[in-house]
Amino acid sequence: MMKTILPALGQAVVLNSYSTAHHIGSSRSLKSGLQVISEEVTEAYNVIPNLDLLIPSLMSKGINFSGSSLEMVPGTPIPPMLARITNGTLHVLTSFQNRAFTCEYKYVLFFICLKDLFHKVKPGFLEFAKEITVEADEAYLSNESTVTNINTFFEDACKSSCEGIMAKTLDIDAGYCASKRTDAWLKVKRDYIEELGDSLDLVPIGAWYGNGRKAGWYSPFLMACYNPDAEEFQSVCRVMSGFSDEFYKSMKEFFSGEKILSRKPPYYQTDESPDLWFSAEVVWEIRGADFTISPVHHSAVGLIHPSRGISVRLPRFVRPVSDRKPEDCTTAADIACMFNSQTRKMYVGTEH
Repeated sequence: MMKTILPALGQAVVLNSYSTAHHIGSSRSLKSGLQVISEEVTEAYNVIPNLDLLIPSLMSKGINFSGSSLEMVPGTPIPPMLARITNGTLHVLTSFQNRAFTCEYKYVLFFICLKDLFHKVKPGFLEFAKEITVEADEAYLSNESTVTNINTFFEDACKSSCEGIMAKTLDIDAGYCASKRTDAWLKVKRDYIEELGDSLDLVPIGAWYGNGRKAGWYSPFLMACYNPDAEEFQSVCRVMSGFSDEFYKSMKEFFSGEKILSRKPPYYQTDESPDLWFSAEVVWEIRGADFTISPVHHSAVGLIHPSRGISVRLPRFVRPVSDRKPEDCTTAADIACMFNSQTRKMYVGTEH
């Protein structure tokens, strides 16, 4: 909602200025004025996301408003800076070639001893950082061990239940840009490295009606594994990523008629309530980030947790699996085994 409110505030100021001072038009066109002020208001809100403080300044300065005139207020959170996605540590080295950078567990420092560091240039910031951090061995791109060091650090992060690491430049374009995605920060997450993802063969047993661009199609799909001992399909996750428009269309045609069930079968185990239930017809390969305990999904229930199942985090569709029948898909025991073998361990309690 703020994405439309903030530009609207800036446009209101510009239009009001043009209506009361026509001479402004000679120095700045209406179109550029709208764009400049809208960007300034948005930038200011990123620094101080409080309309009660921003609007009075905007009304006071009018078309001369500048986001740089506002400073952060302790206790008022600001939006995070965003990082580019990478597909591995080699991507980081390529992007930061001939540039100083660091790999770290994510942290951001804005204030020290009540001093505002937000507008500090990076060299000044580092003087403060040296006072609160420990020295680390430097890694140089010319050293073949750099990749090994980063990979080791990344693996340690995953084993410590972190999602990954952040790589940040230390010299060029190293400032903090709230709510902006830049190439100065790169994130290496377990989700983005394909060889670390666990591949499952799952069966679509239901779906919801799509919204927005996917209106008229089925999205997301409810995916399930099979428990041969209980002869039942147990839900694992919802999937709405990885599909093409053509695939959506074909699945809308495929899951129709008798393939749409009037009610949930007793051999479907899940706490989900999709709009439609499907008969078990096909198998899809699904790849995800890692496994987690779920209060909704029932896959491997009782094998890891007494009353909860296992779910896949950030699942995405890979391809149809044409050489498997639904009963030949990934089993509940398979998922329990994968959960136990993953490097990023999840806490498993015993409470409901």
